[in-house]
Amino acid sequence: MATPGAIAAYDDTEEKDRAGACQHIVQGTPVSVLDFADAYGKEKTYAKVRIEDGECKGHEAWALAIDIQ
Repeated sequence: MATPGAIAAYDDTEEKDRAGACQHIVQGTPVSVLDFADAYGKEKTYAKVRIEDGECKGHEAWALAIDIQ
């Protein structure tokens, strides 16, 4: 997502959007965490990441921090 918290507004019911704009990254893709953002009264809810491999290499986006391992 482009900004933390935008996940609540994202509608992924359309299959055709799953390949566009690097919105869906394969599990296990290496990323670097650049920043964190708090949300909903919890610290470090979102992580800003840079994708380090694959066709989206170099792109930066926000992800739920719990999804980053």
